[in-house]
Amino acid sequence: MSTIRKLIIIEDDASMRRSLTRWAKASGYEVFAFASASAFLDCDIHTKDACLILDLGLPDIGGAELKRRLITVGKDLPTIFITGFSEAEITLALTGIDAPRVLRKPFDPASLAAEIEALA
Repeated sequence: MSTIRKLIIIEDDASMRRSLTRWAKASGYEVFAFASASAFLDCDIHTKDACLILDLGLPDIGGAELKRRLITVGKDLPTIFITGFSEAEITLALTGIDAPRVLRKPFDPASLAAEIEALA
């Protein structure tokens, strides 16, 4: 059984964010969804038992930069990056982040579920 009970979704595309939120709720997760990294940083969410579903291509603070900031301040979370970036862009963006988990858009819910289970 998974130890992850909450999903924090940070995705600027509204339809993708809604779709991920619906899937996560239907899968039994408590869900917190944000359109930007700044909006997430402005909230005080209890992150115990949480997994971050993080878009790499956010307009304000990129997903990789947010992950680095969380690591630096000791608030790192298990993270699955989602992106439409090319392999070269992914590699460049995630340089220095240990063993990143990445799903390329579009992806199916089963792939996301498998990635979450692998983090638990």
